[in-house]
Amino acid sequence: MTPAAGRREGVEGRLSALGVNPAEERLYRRLLQIGPVSMGGLSAALGQPPAELDPAVRALARRGLVTAAADGSGRWCALPPQSAVEPLLRRRERELADARQALLALVAEHTTASRAPQGGPVELLDNAGLTRRWAEVEAAVEKEMLVLSKAPLVRHADRTEEVLTLLERRVECRCVYDRSALDQPGSLRSVNRFHAAGEQVRVADRLPMKMMVADRQAALVPVGPRLPGSWLMIRQSDLLDGLVTLFELVWSRSVPFRGEQEREGAGALPPDEDAQLLSMLVGGMTDAAIGRQTGTSVRTVQRRVNRLMQRAGVHSRAQLAWQSARQTRLGEWADEERRRPPEGPRPLW
Repeated sequence: MTPAAGRREGVEGRLSALGVNPAEERLYRRLLQIGPVSMGGLSAALGQPPAELDPAVRALARRGLVTAAADGSGRWCALPPQSAVEPLLRRRERELADARQALLALVAEHTTASRAPQGGPVELLDNAGLTRRWAEVEAAVEKEMLVLSKAPLVRHADRTEEVLTLLERRVECRCVYDRSALDQPGSLRSVNRFHAAGEQVRVADRLPMKMMVADRQAALVPVGPRLPGSWLMIRQSDLLDGLVTLFELVWSRSVPFRGEQEREGAGALPPDEDAQLLSMLVGGMTDAAIGRQTGTSVRTVQRRVNRLMQRAGVHSRAQLAWQSARQTRLGEWADEERRRPPEGPRPLW
């Protein structure tokens, strides 16, 4: 194979993007090589009957790639590529631009339709409908996401990347976790990951319900035990305003979550293990749940809690959690431990 032939094979079929099929393109290339030729001469050169070539020649003529000779001899000649193909390119570019504008219009129509009330402000969803609506809400949210999360968790493991994507889009996410949600294996690790990515997290002793509110325009809430697995999609209405008010009330009464980064970055805080224990105490987790999260026994958890209470000078777990949540004495405890000479096993902090 000659280099020229290799180059031809490498680019053959490229004009199909301009509406020229491979057979027409081969015919055009042949005409470029042999110059003006009659239909009979073209038939002899290609080994095809004129009846097969005539439709392809006329299709090329309609696209402005070939033309009949001006002398009326019935011969056909190919127009130079620089003057014949360029108009086809410009035409296709205009068509693509028009298609892009049509796409933008369709997206706008779909967004408007998805936000518009459909049969009222409340829509009952089954599992399939929930999956679809959840994806639509997460894709459309622009500014704020409010979440009340309790066991069984609203956020399953396979939703982790979607939540992190929202945070990357700089959507302000605020989430209140029921302390029962933190009892689930691995849940604390996920909460720390969300918190480190920018989610504002608080913990409540008990949440009244689960819900997710996007941009204060749409909410998803479970129906409850009477219709297990069913959810409600609630759009702009007094009911939605009431849900937002409920969230803000719960948020104001919940305890801020202290993540791993905050514990590592604050010199006045206790060591990581004890800071983690305090965070779980603040969340109201039971000794058994703390043991599962830390991989220790209930007795070990109780012994560590008692030592923390002695260090803090308090008489109950509630007092310890209260002081830890507001960080009123952590700096004093940390300074005291730094001044304490090492003796025996390493103290808790």
